[in-house]
Amino acid sequence: MRVTRNGIAACVIACAAWACAESSECTDGLSVACACADGRAGAQVCVDGAFGACMCGDVEVDAGLDASTEIPDAQSEMPDAQSDMPDAQSDMRDAGHADAGTRGTGHLVLIGHDLLQAFSQGDRVLGNAVALARGTGAIRVLDYTQYTDRVSWNPVTLLRPRIRDGVMNATGRDVTFTELTSWLELDDALDDDVDVLLVYAQSAERARMQTIAEAWHPHLRAFLARGGVIVVLDRTQGGSIELGFSHELVRGEGLFAITAVMPGGGNATPRIHDVALASDPIAVGVTSYSVAQSTCFDRTTGGDAVVQLRDTLCPVVLHGTRR
Repeated sequence: MRVTRNGIAACVIACAAWACAESSECTDGLSVACACADGRAGAQVCVDGAFGACMCGDVEVDAGLDASTEIPDAQSEMPDAQSDMPDAQSDMRDAGHADAGTRGTGHLVLIGHDLLQAFSQGDRVLGNAVALARGTGAIRVLDYTQYTDRVSWNPVTLLRPRIRDGVMNATGRDVTFTELTSWLELDDALDDDVDVLLVYAQSAERARMQTIAEAWHPHLRAFLARGGVIVVLDRTQGGSIELGFSHELVRGEGLFAITAVMPGGGNATPRIHDVALASDPIAVGVTSYSVAQSTCFDRTTGGDAVVQLRDTLCPVVLHGTRR
């Protein structure tokens, strides 16, 4: 039941004395007039056979409320919209990159071409591999150059522009490069600002590459676990029987298990390469091609064959994912 100011006035008129509650029969819900300390008219309400305290005020009063009950100030109790709301700007992620250090799907790619001599299908394979990087912003590449020919066949000048153009044309994303010139610096260089580790075909002997691999493997596995992309280029060196050894960097536990490495062709012996897994993102836009310089990785586990030699079905391009 609610008692309004008009109701209180009616009680006052009906009862000349302010002690109306004393002379009225208490019926639950009955309101009677009473005197407030400041001389204003108040009201008492009968609840459970007894009149309650005198309620005073200029506005309507809930019959069941004690007049002493404080009604919170709506403005003072409202949360400060600015202080309690999260800072939208501080919580926003970089639109182009996932949060640093978070786990994601890592990609491990081994390409049996050095790609120093340009051919369209090879450029497309490499561009697709680099474009596996997470996010939508510029792709940040750390490229390893220590044992490459920086005079006649400099991969920095030959490959960087083709990678950037290929990725930009295919995805609209830019590519930035930071050069790694010493294998001893990988630990510091392979930080959360790197999306892709790109290893150009190296000319060092097997023992040297195995030494580097032993030091690198823990860092490579950690990089893959947080969603990084590793792309390694390899090659047949100097003809049909000498192999490159860049593949040693991604040969081991948690990486690729490579049983045999064989030359896929000599300097003057082109062989046909076919797409083996058209559904793989590295195969997008890639068609069969014929080149002389390649290396194939026979009976390899830890990834799928994306491109293979037509005559032997030996994989030349491998792609594995890691979580």
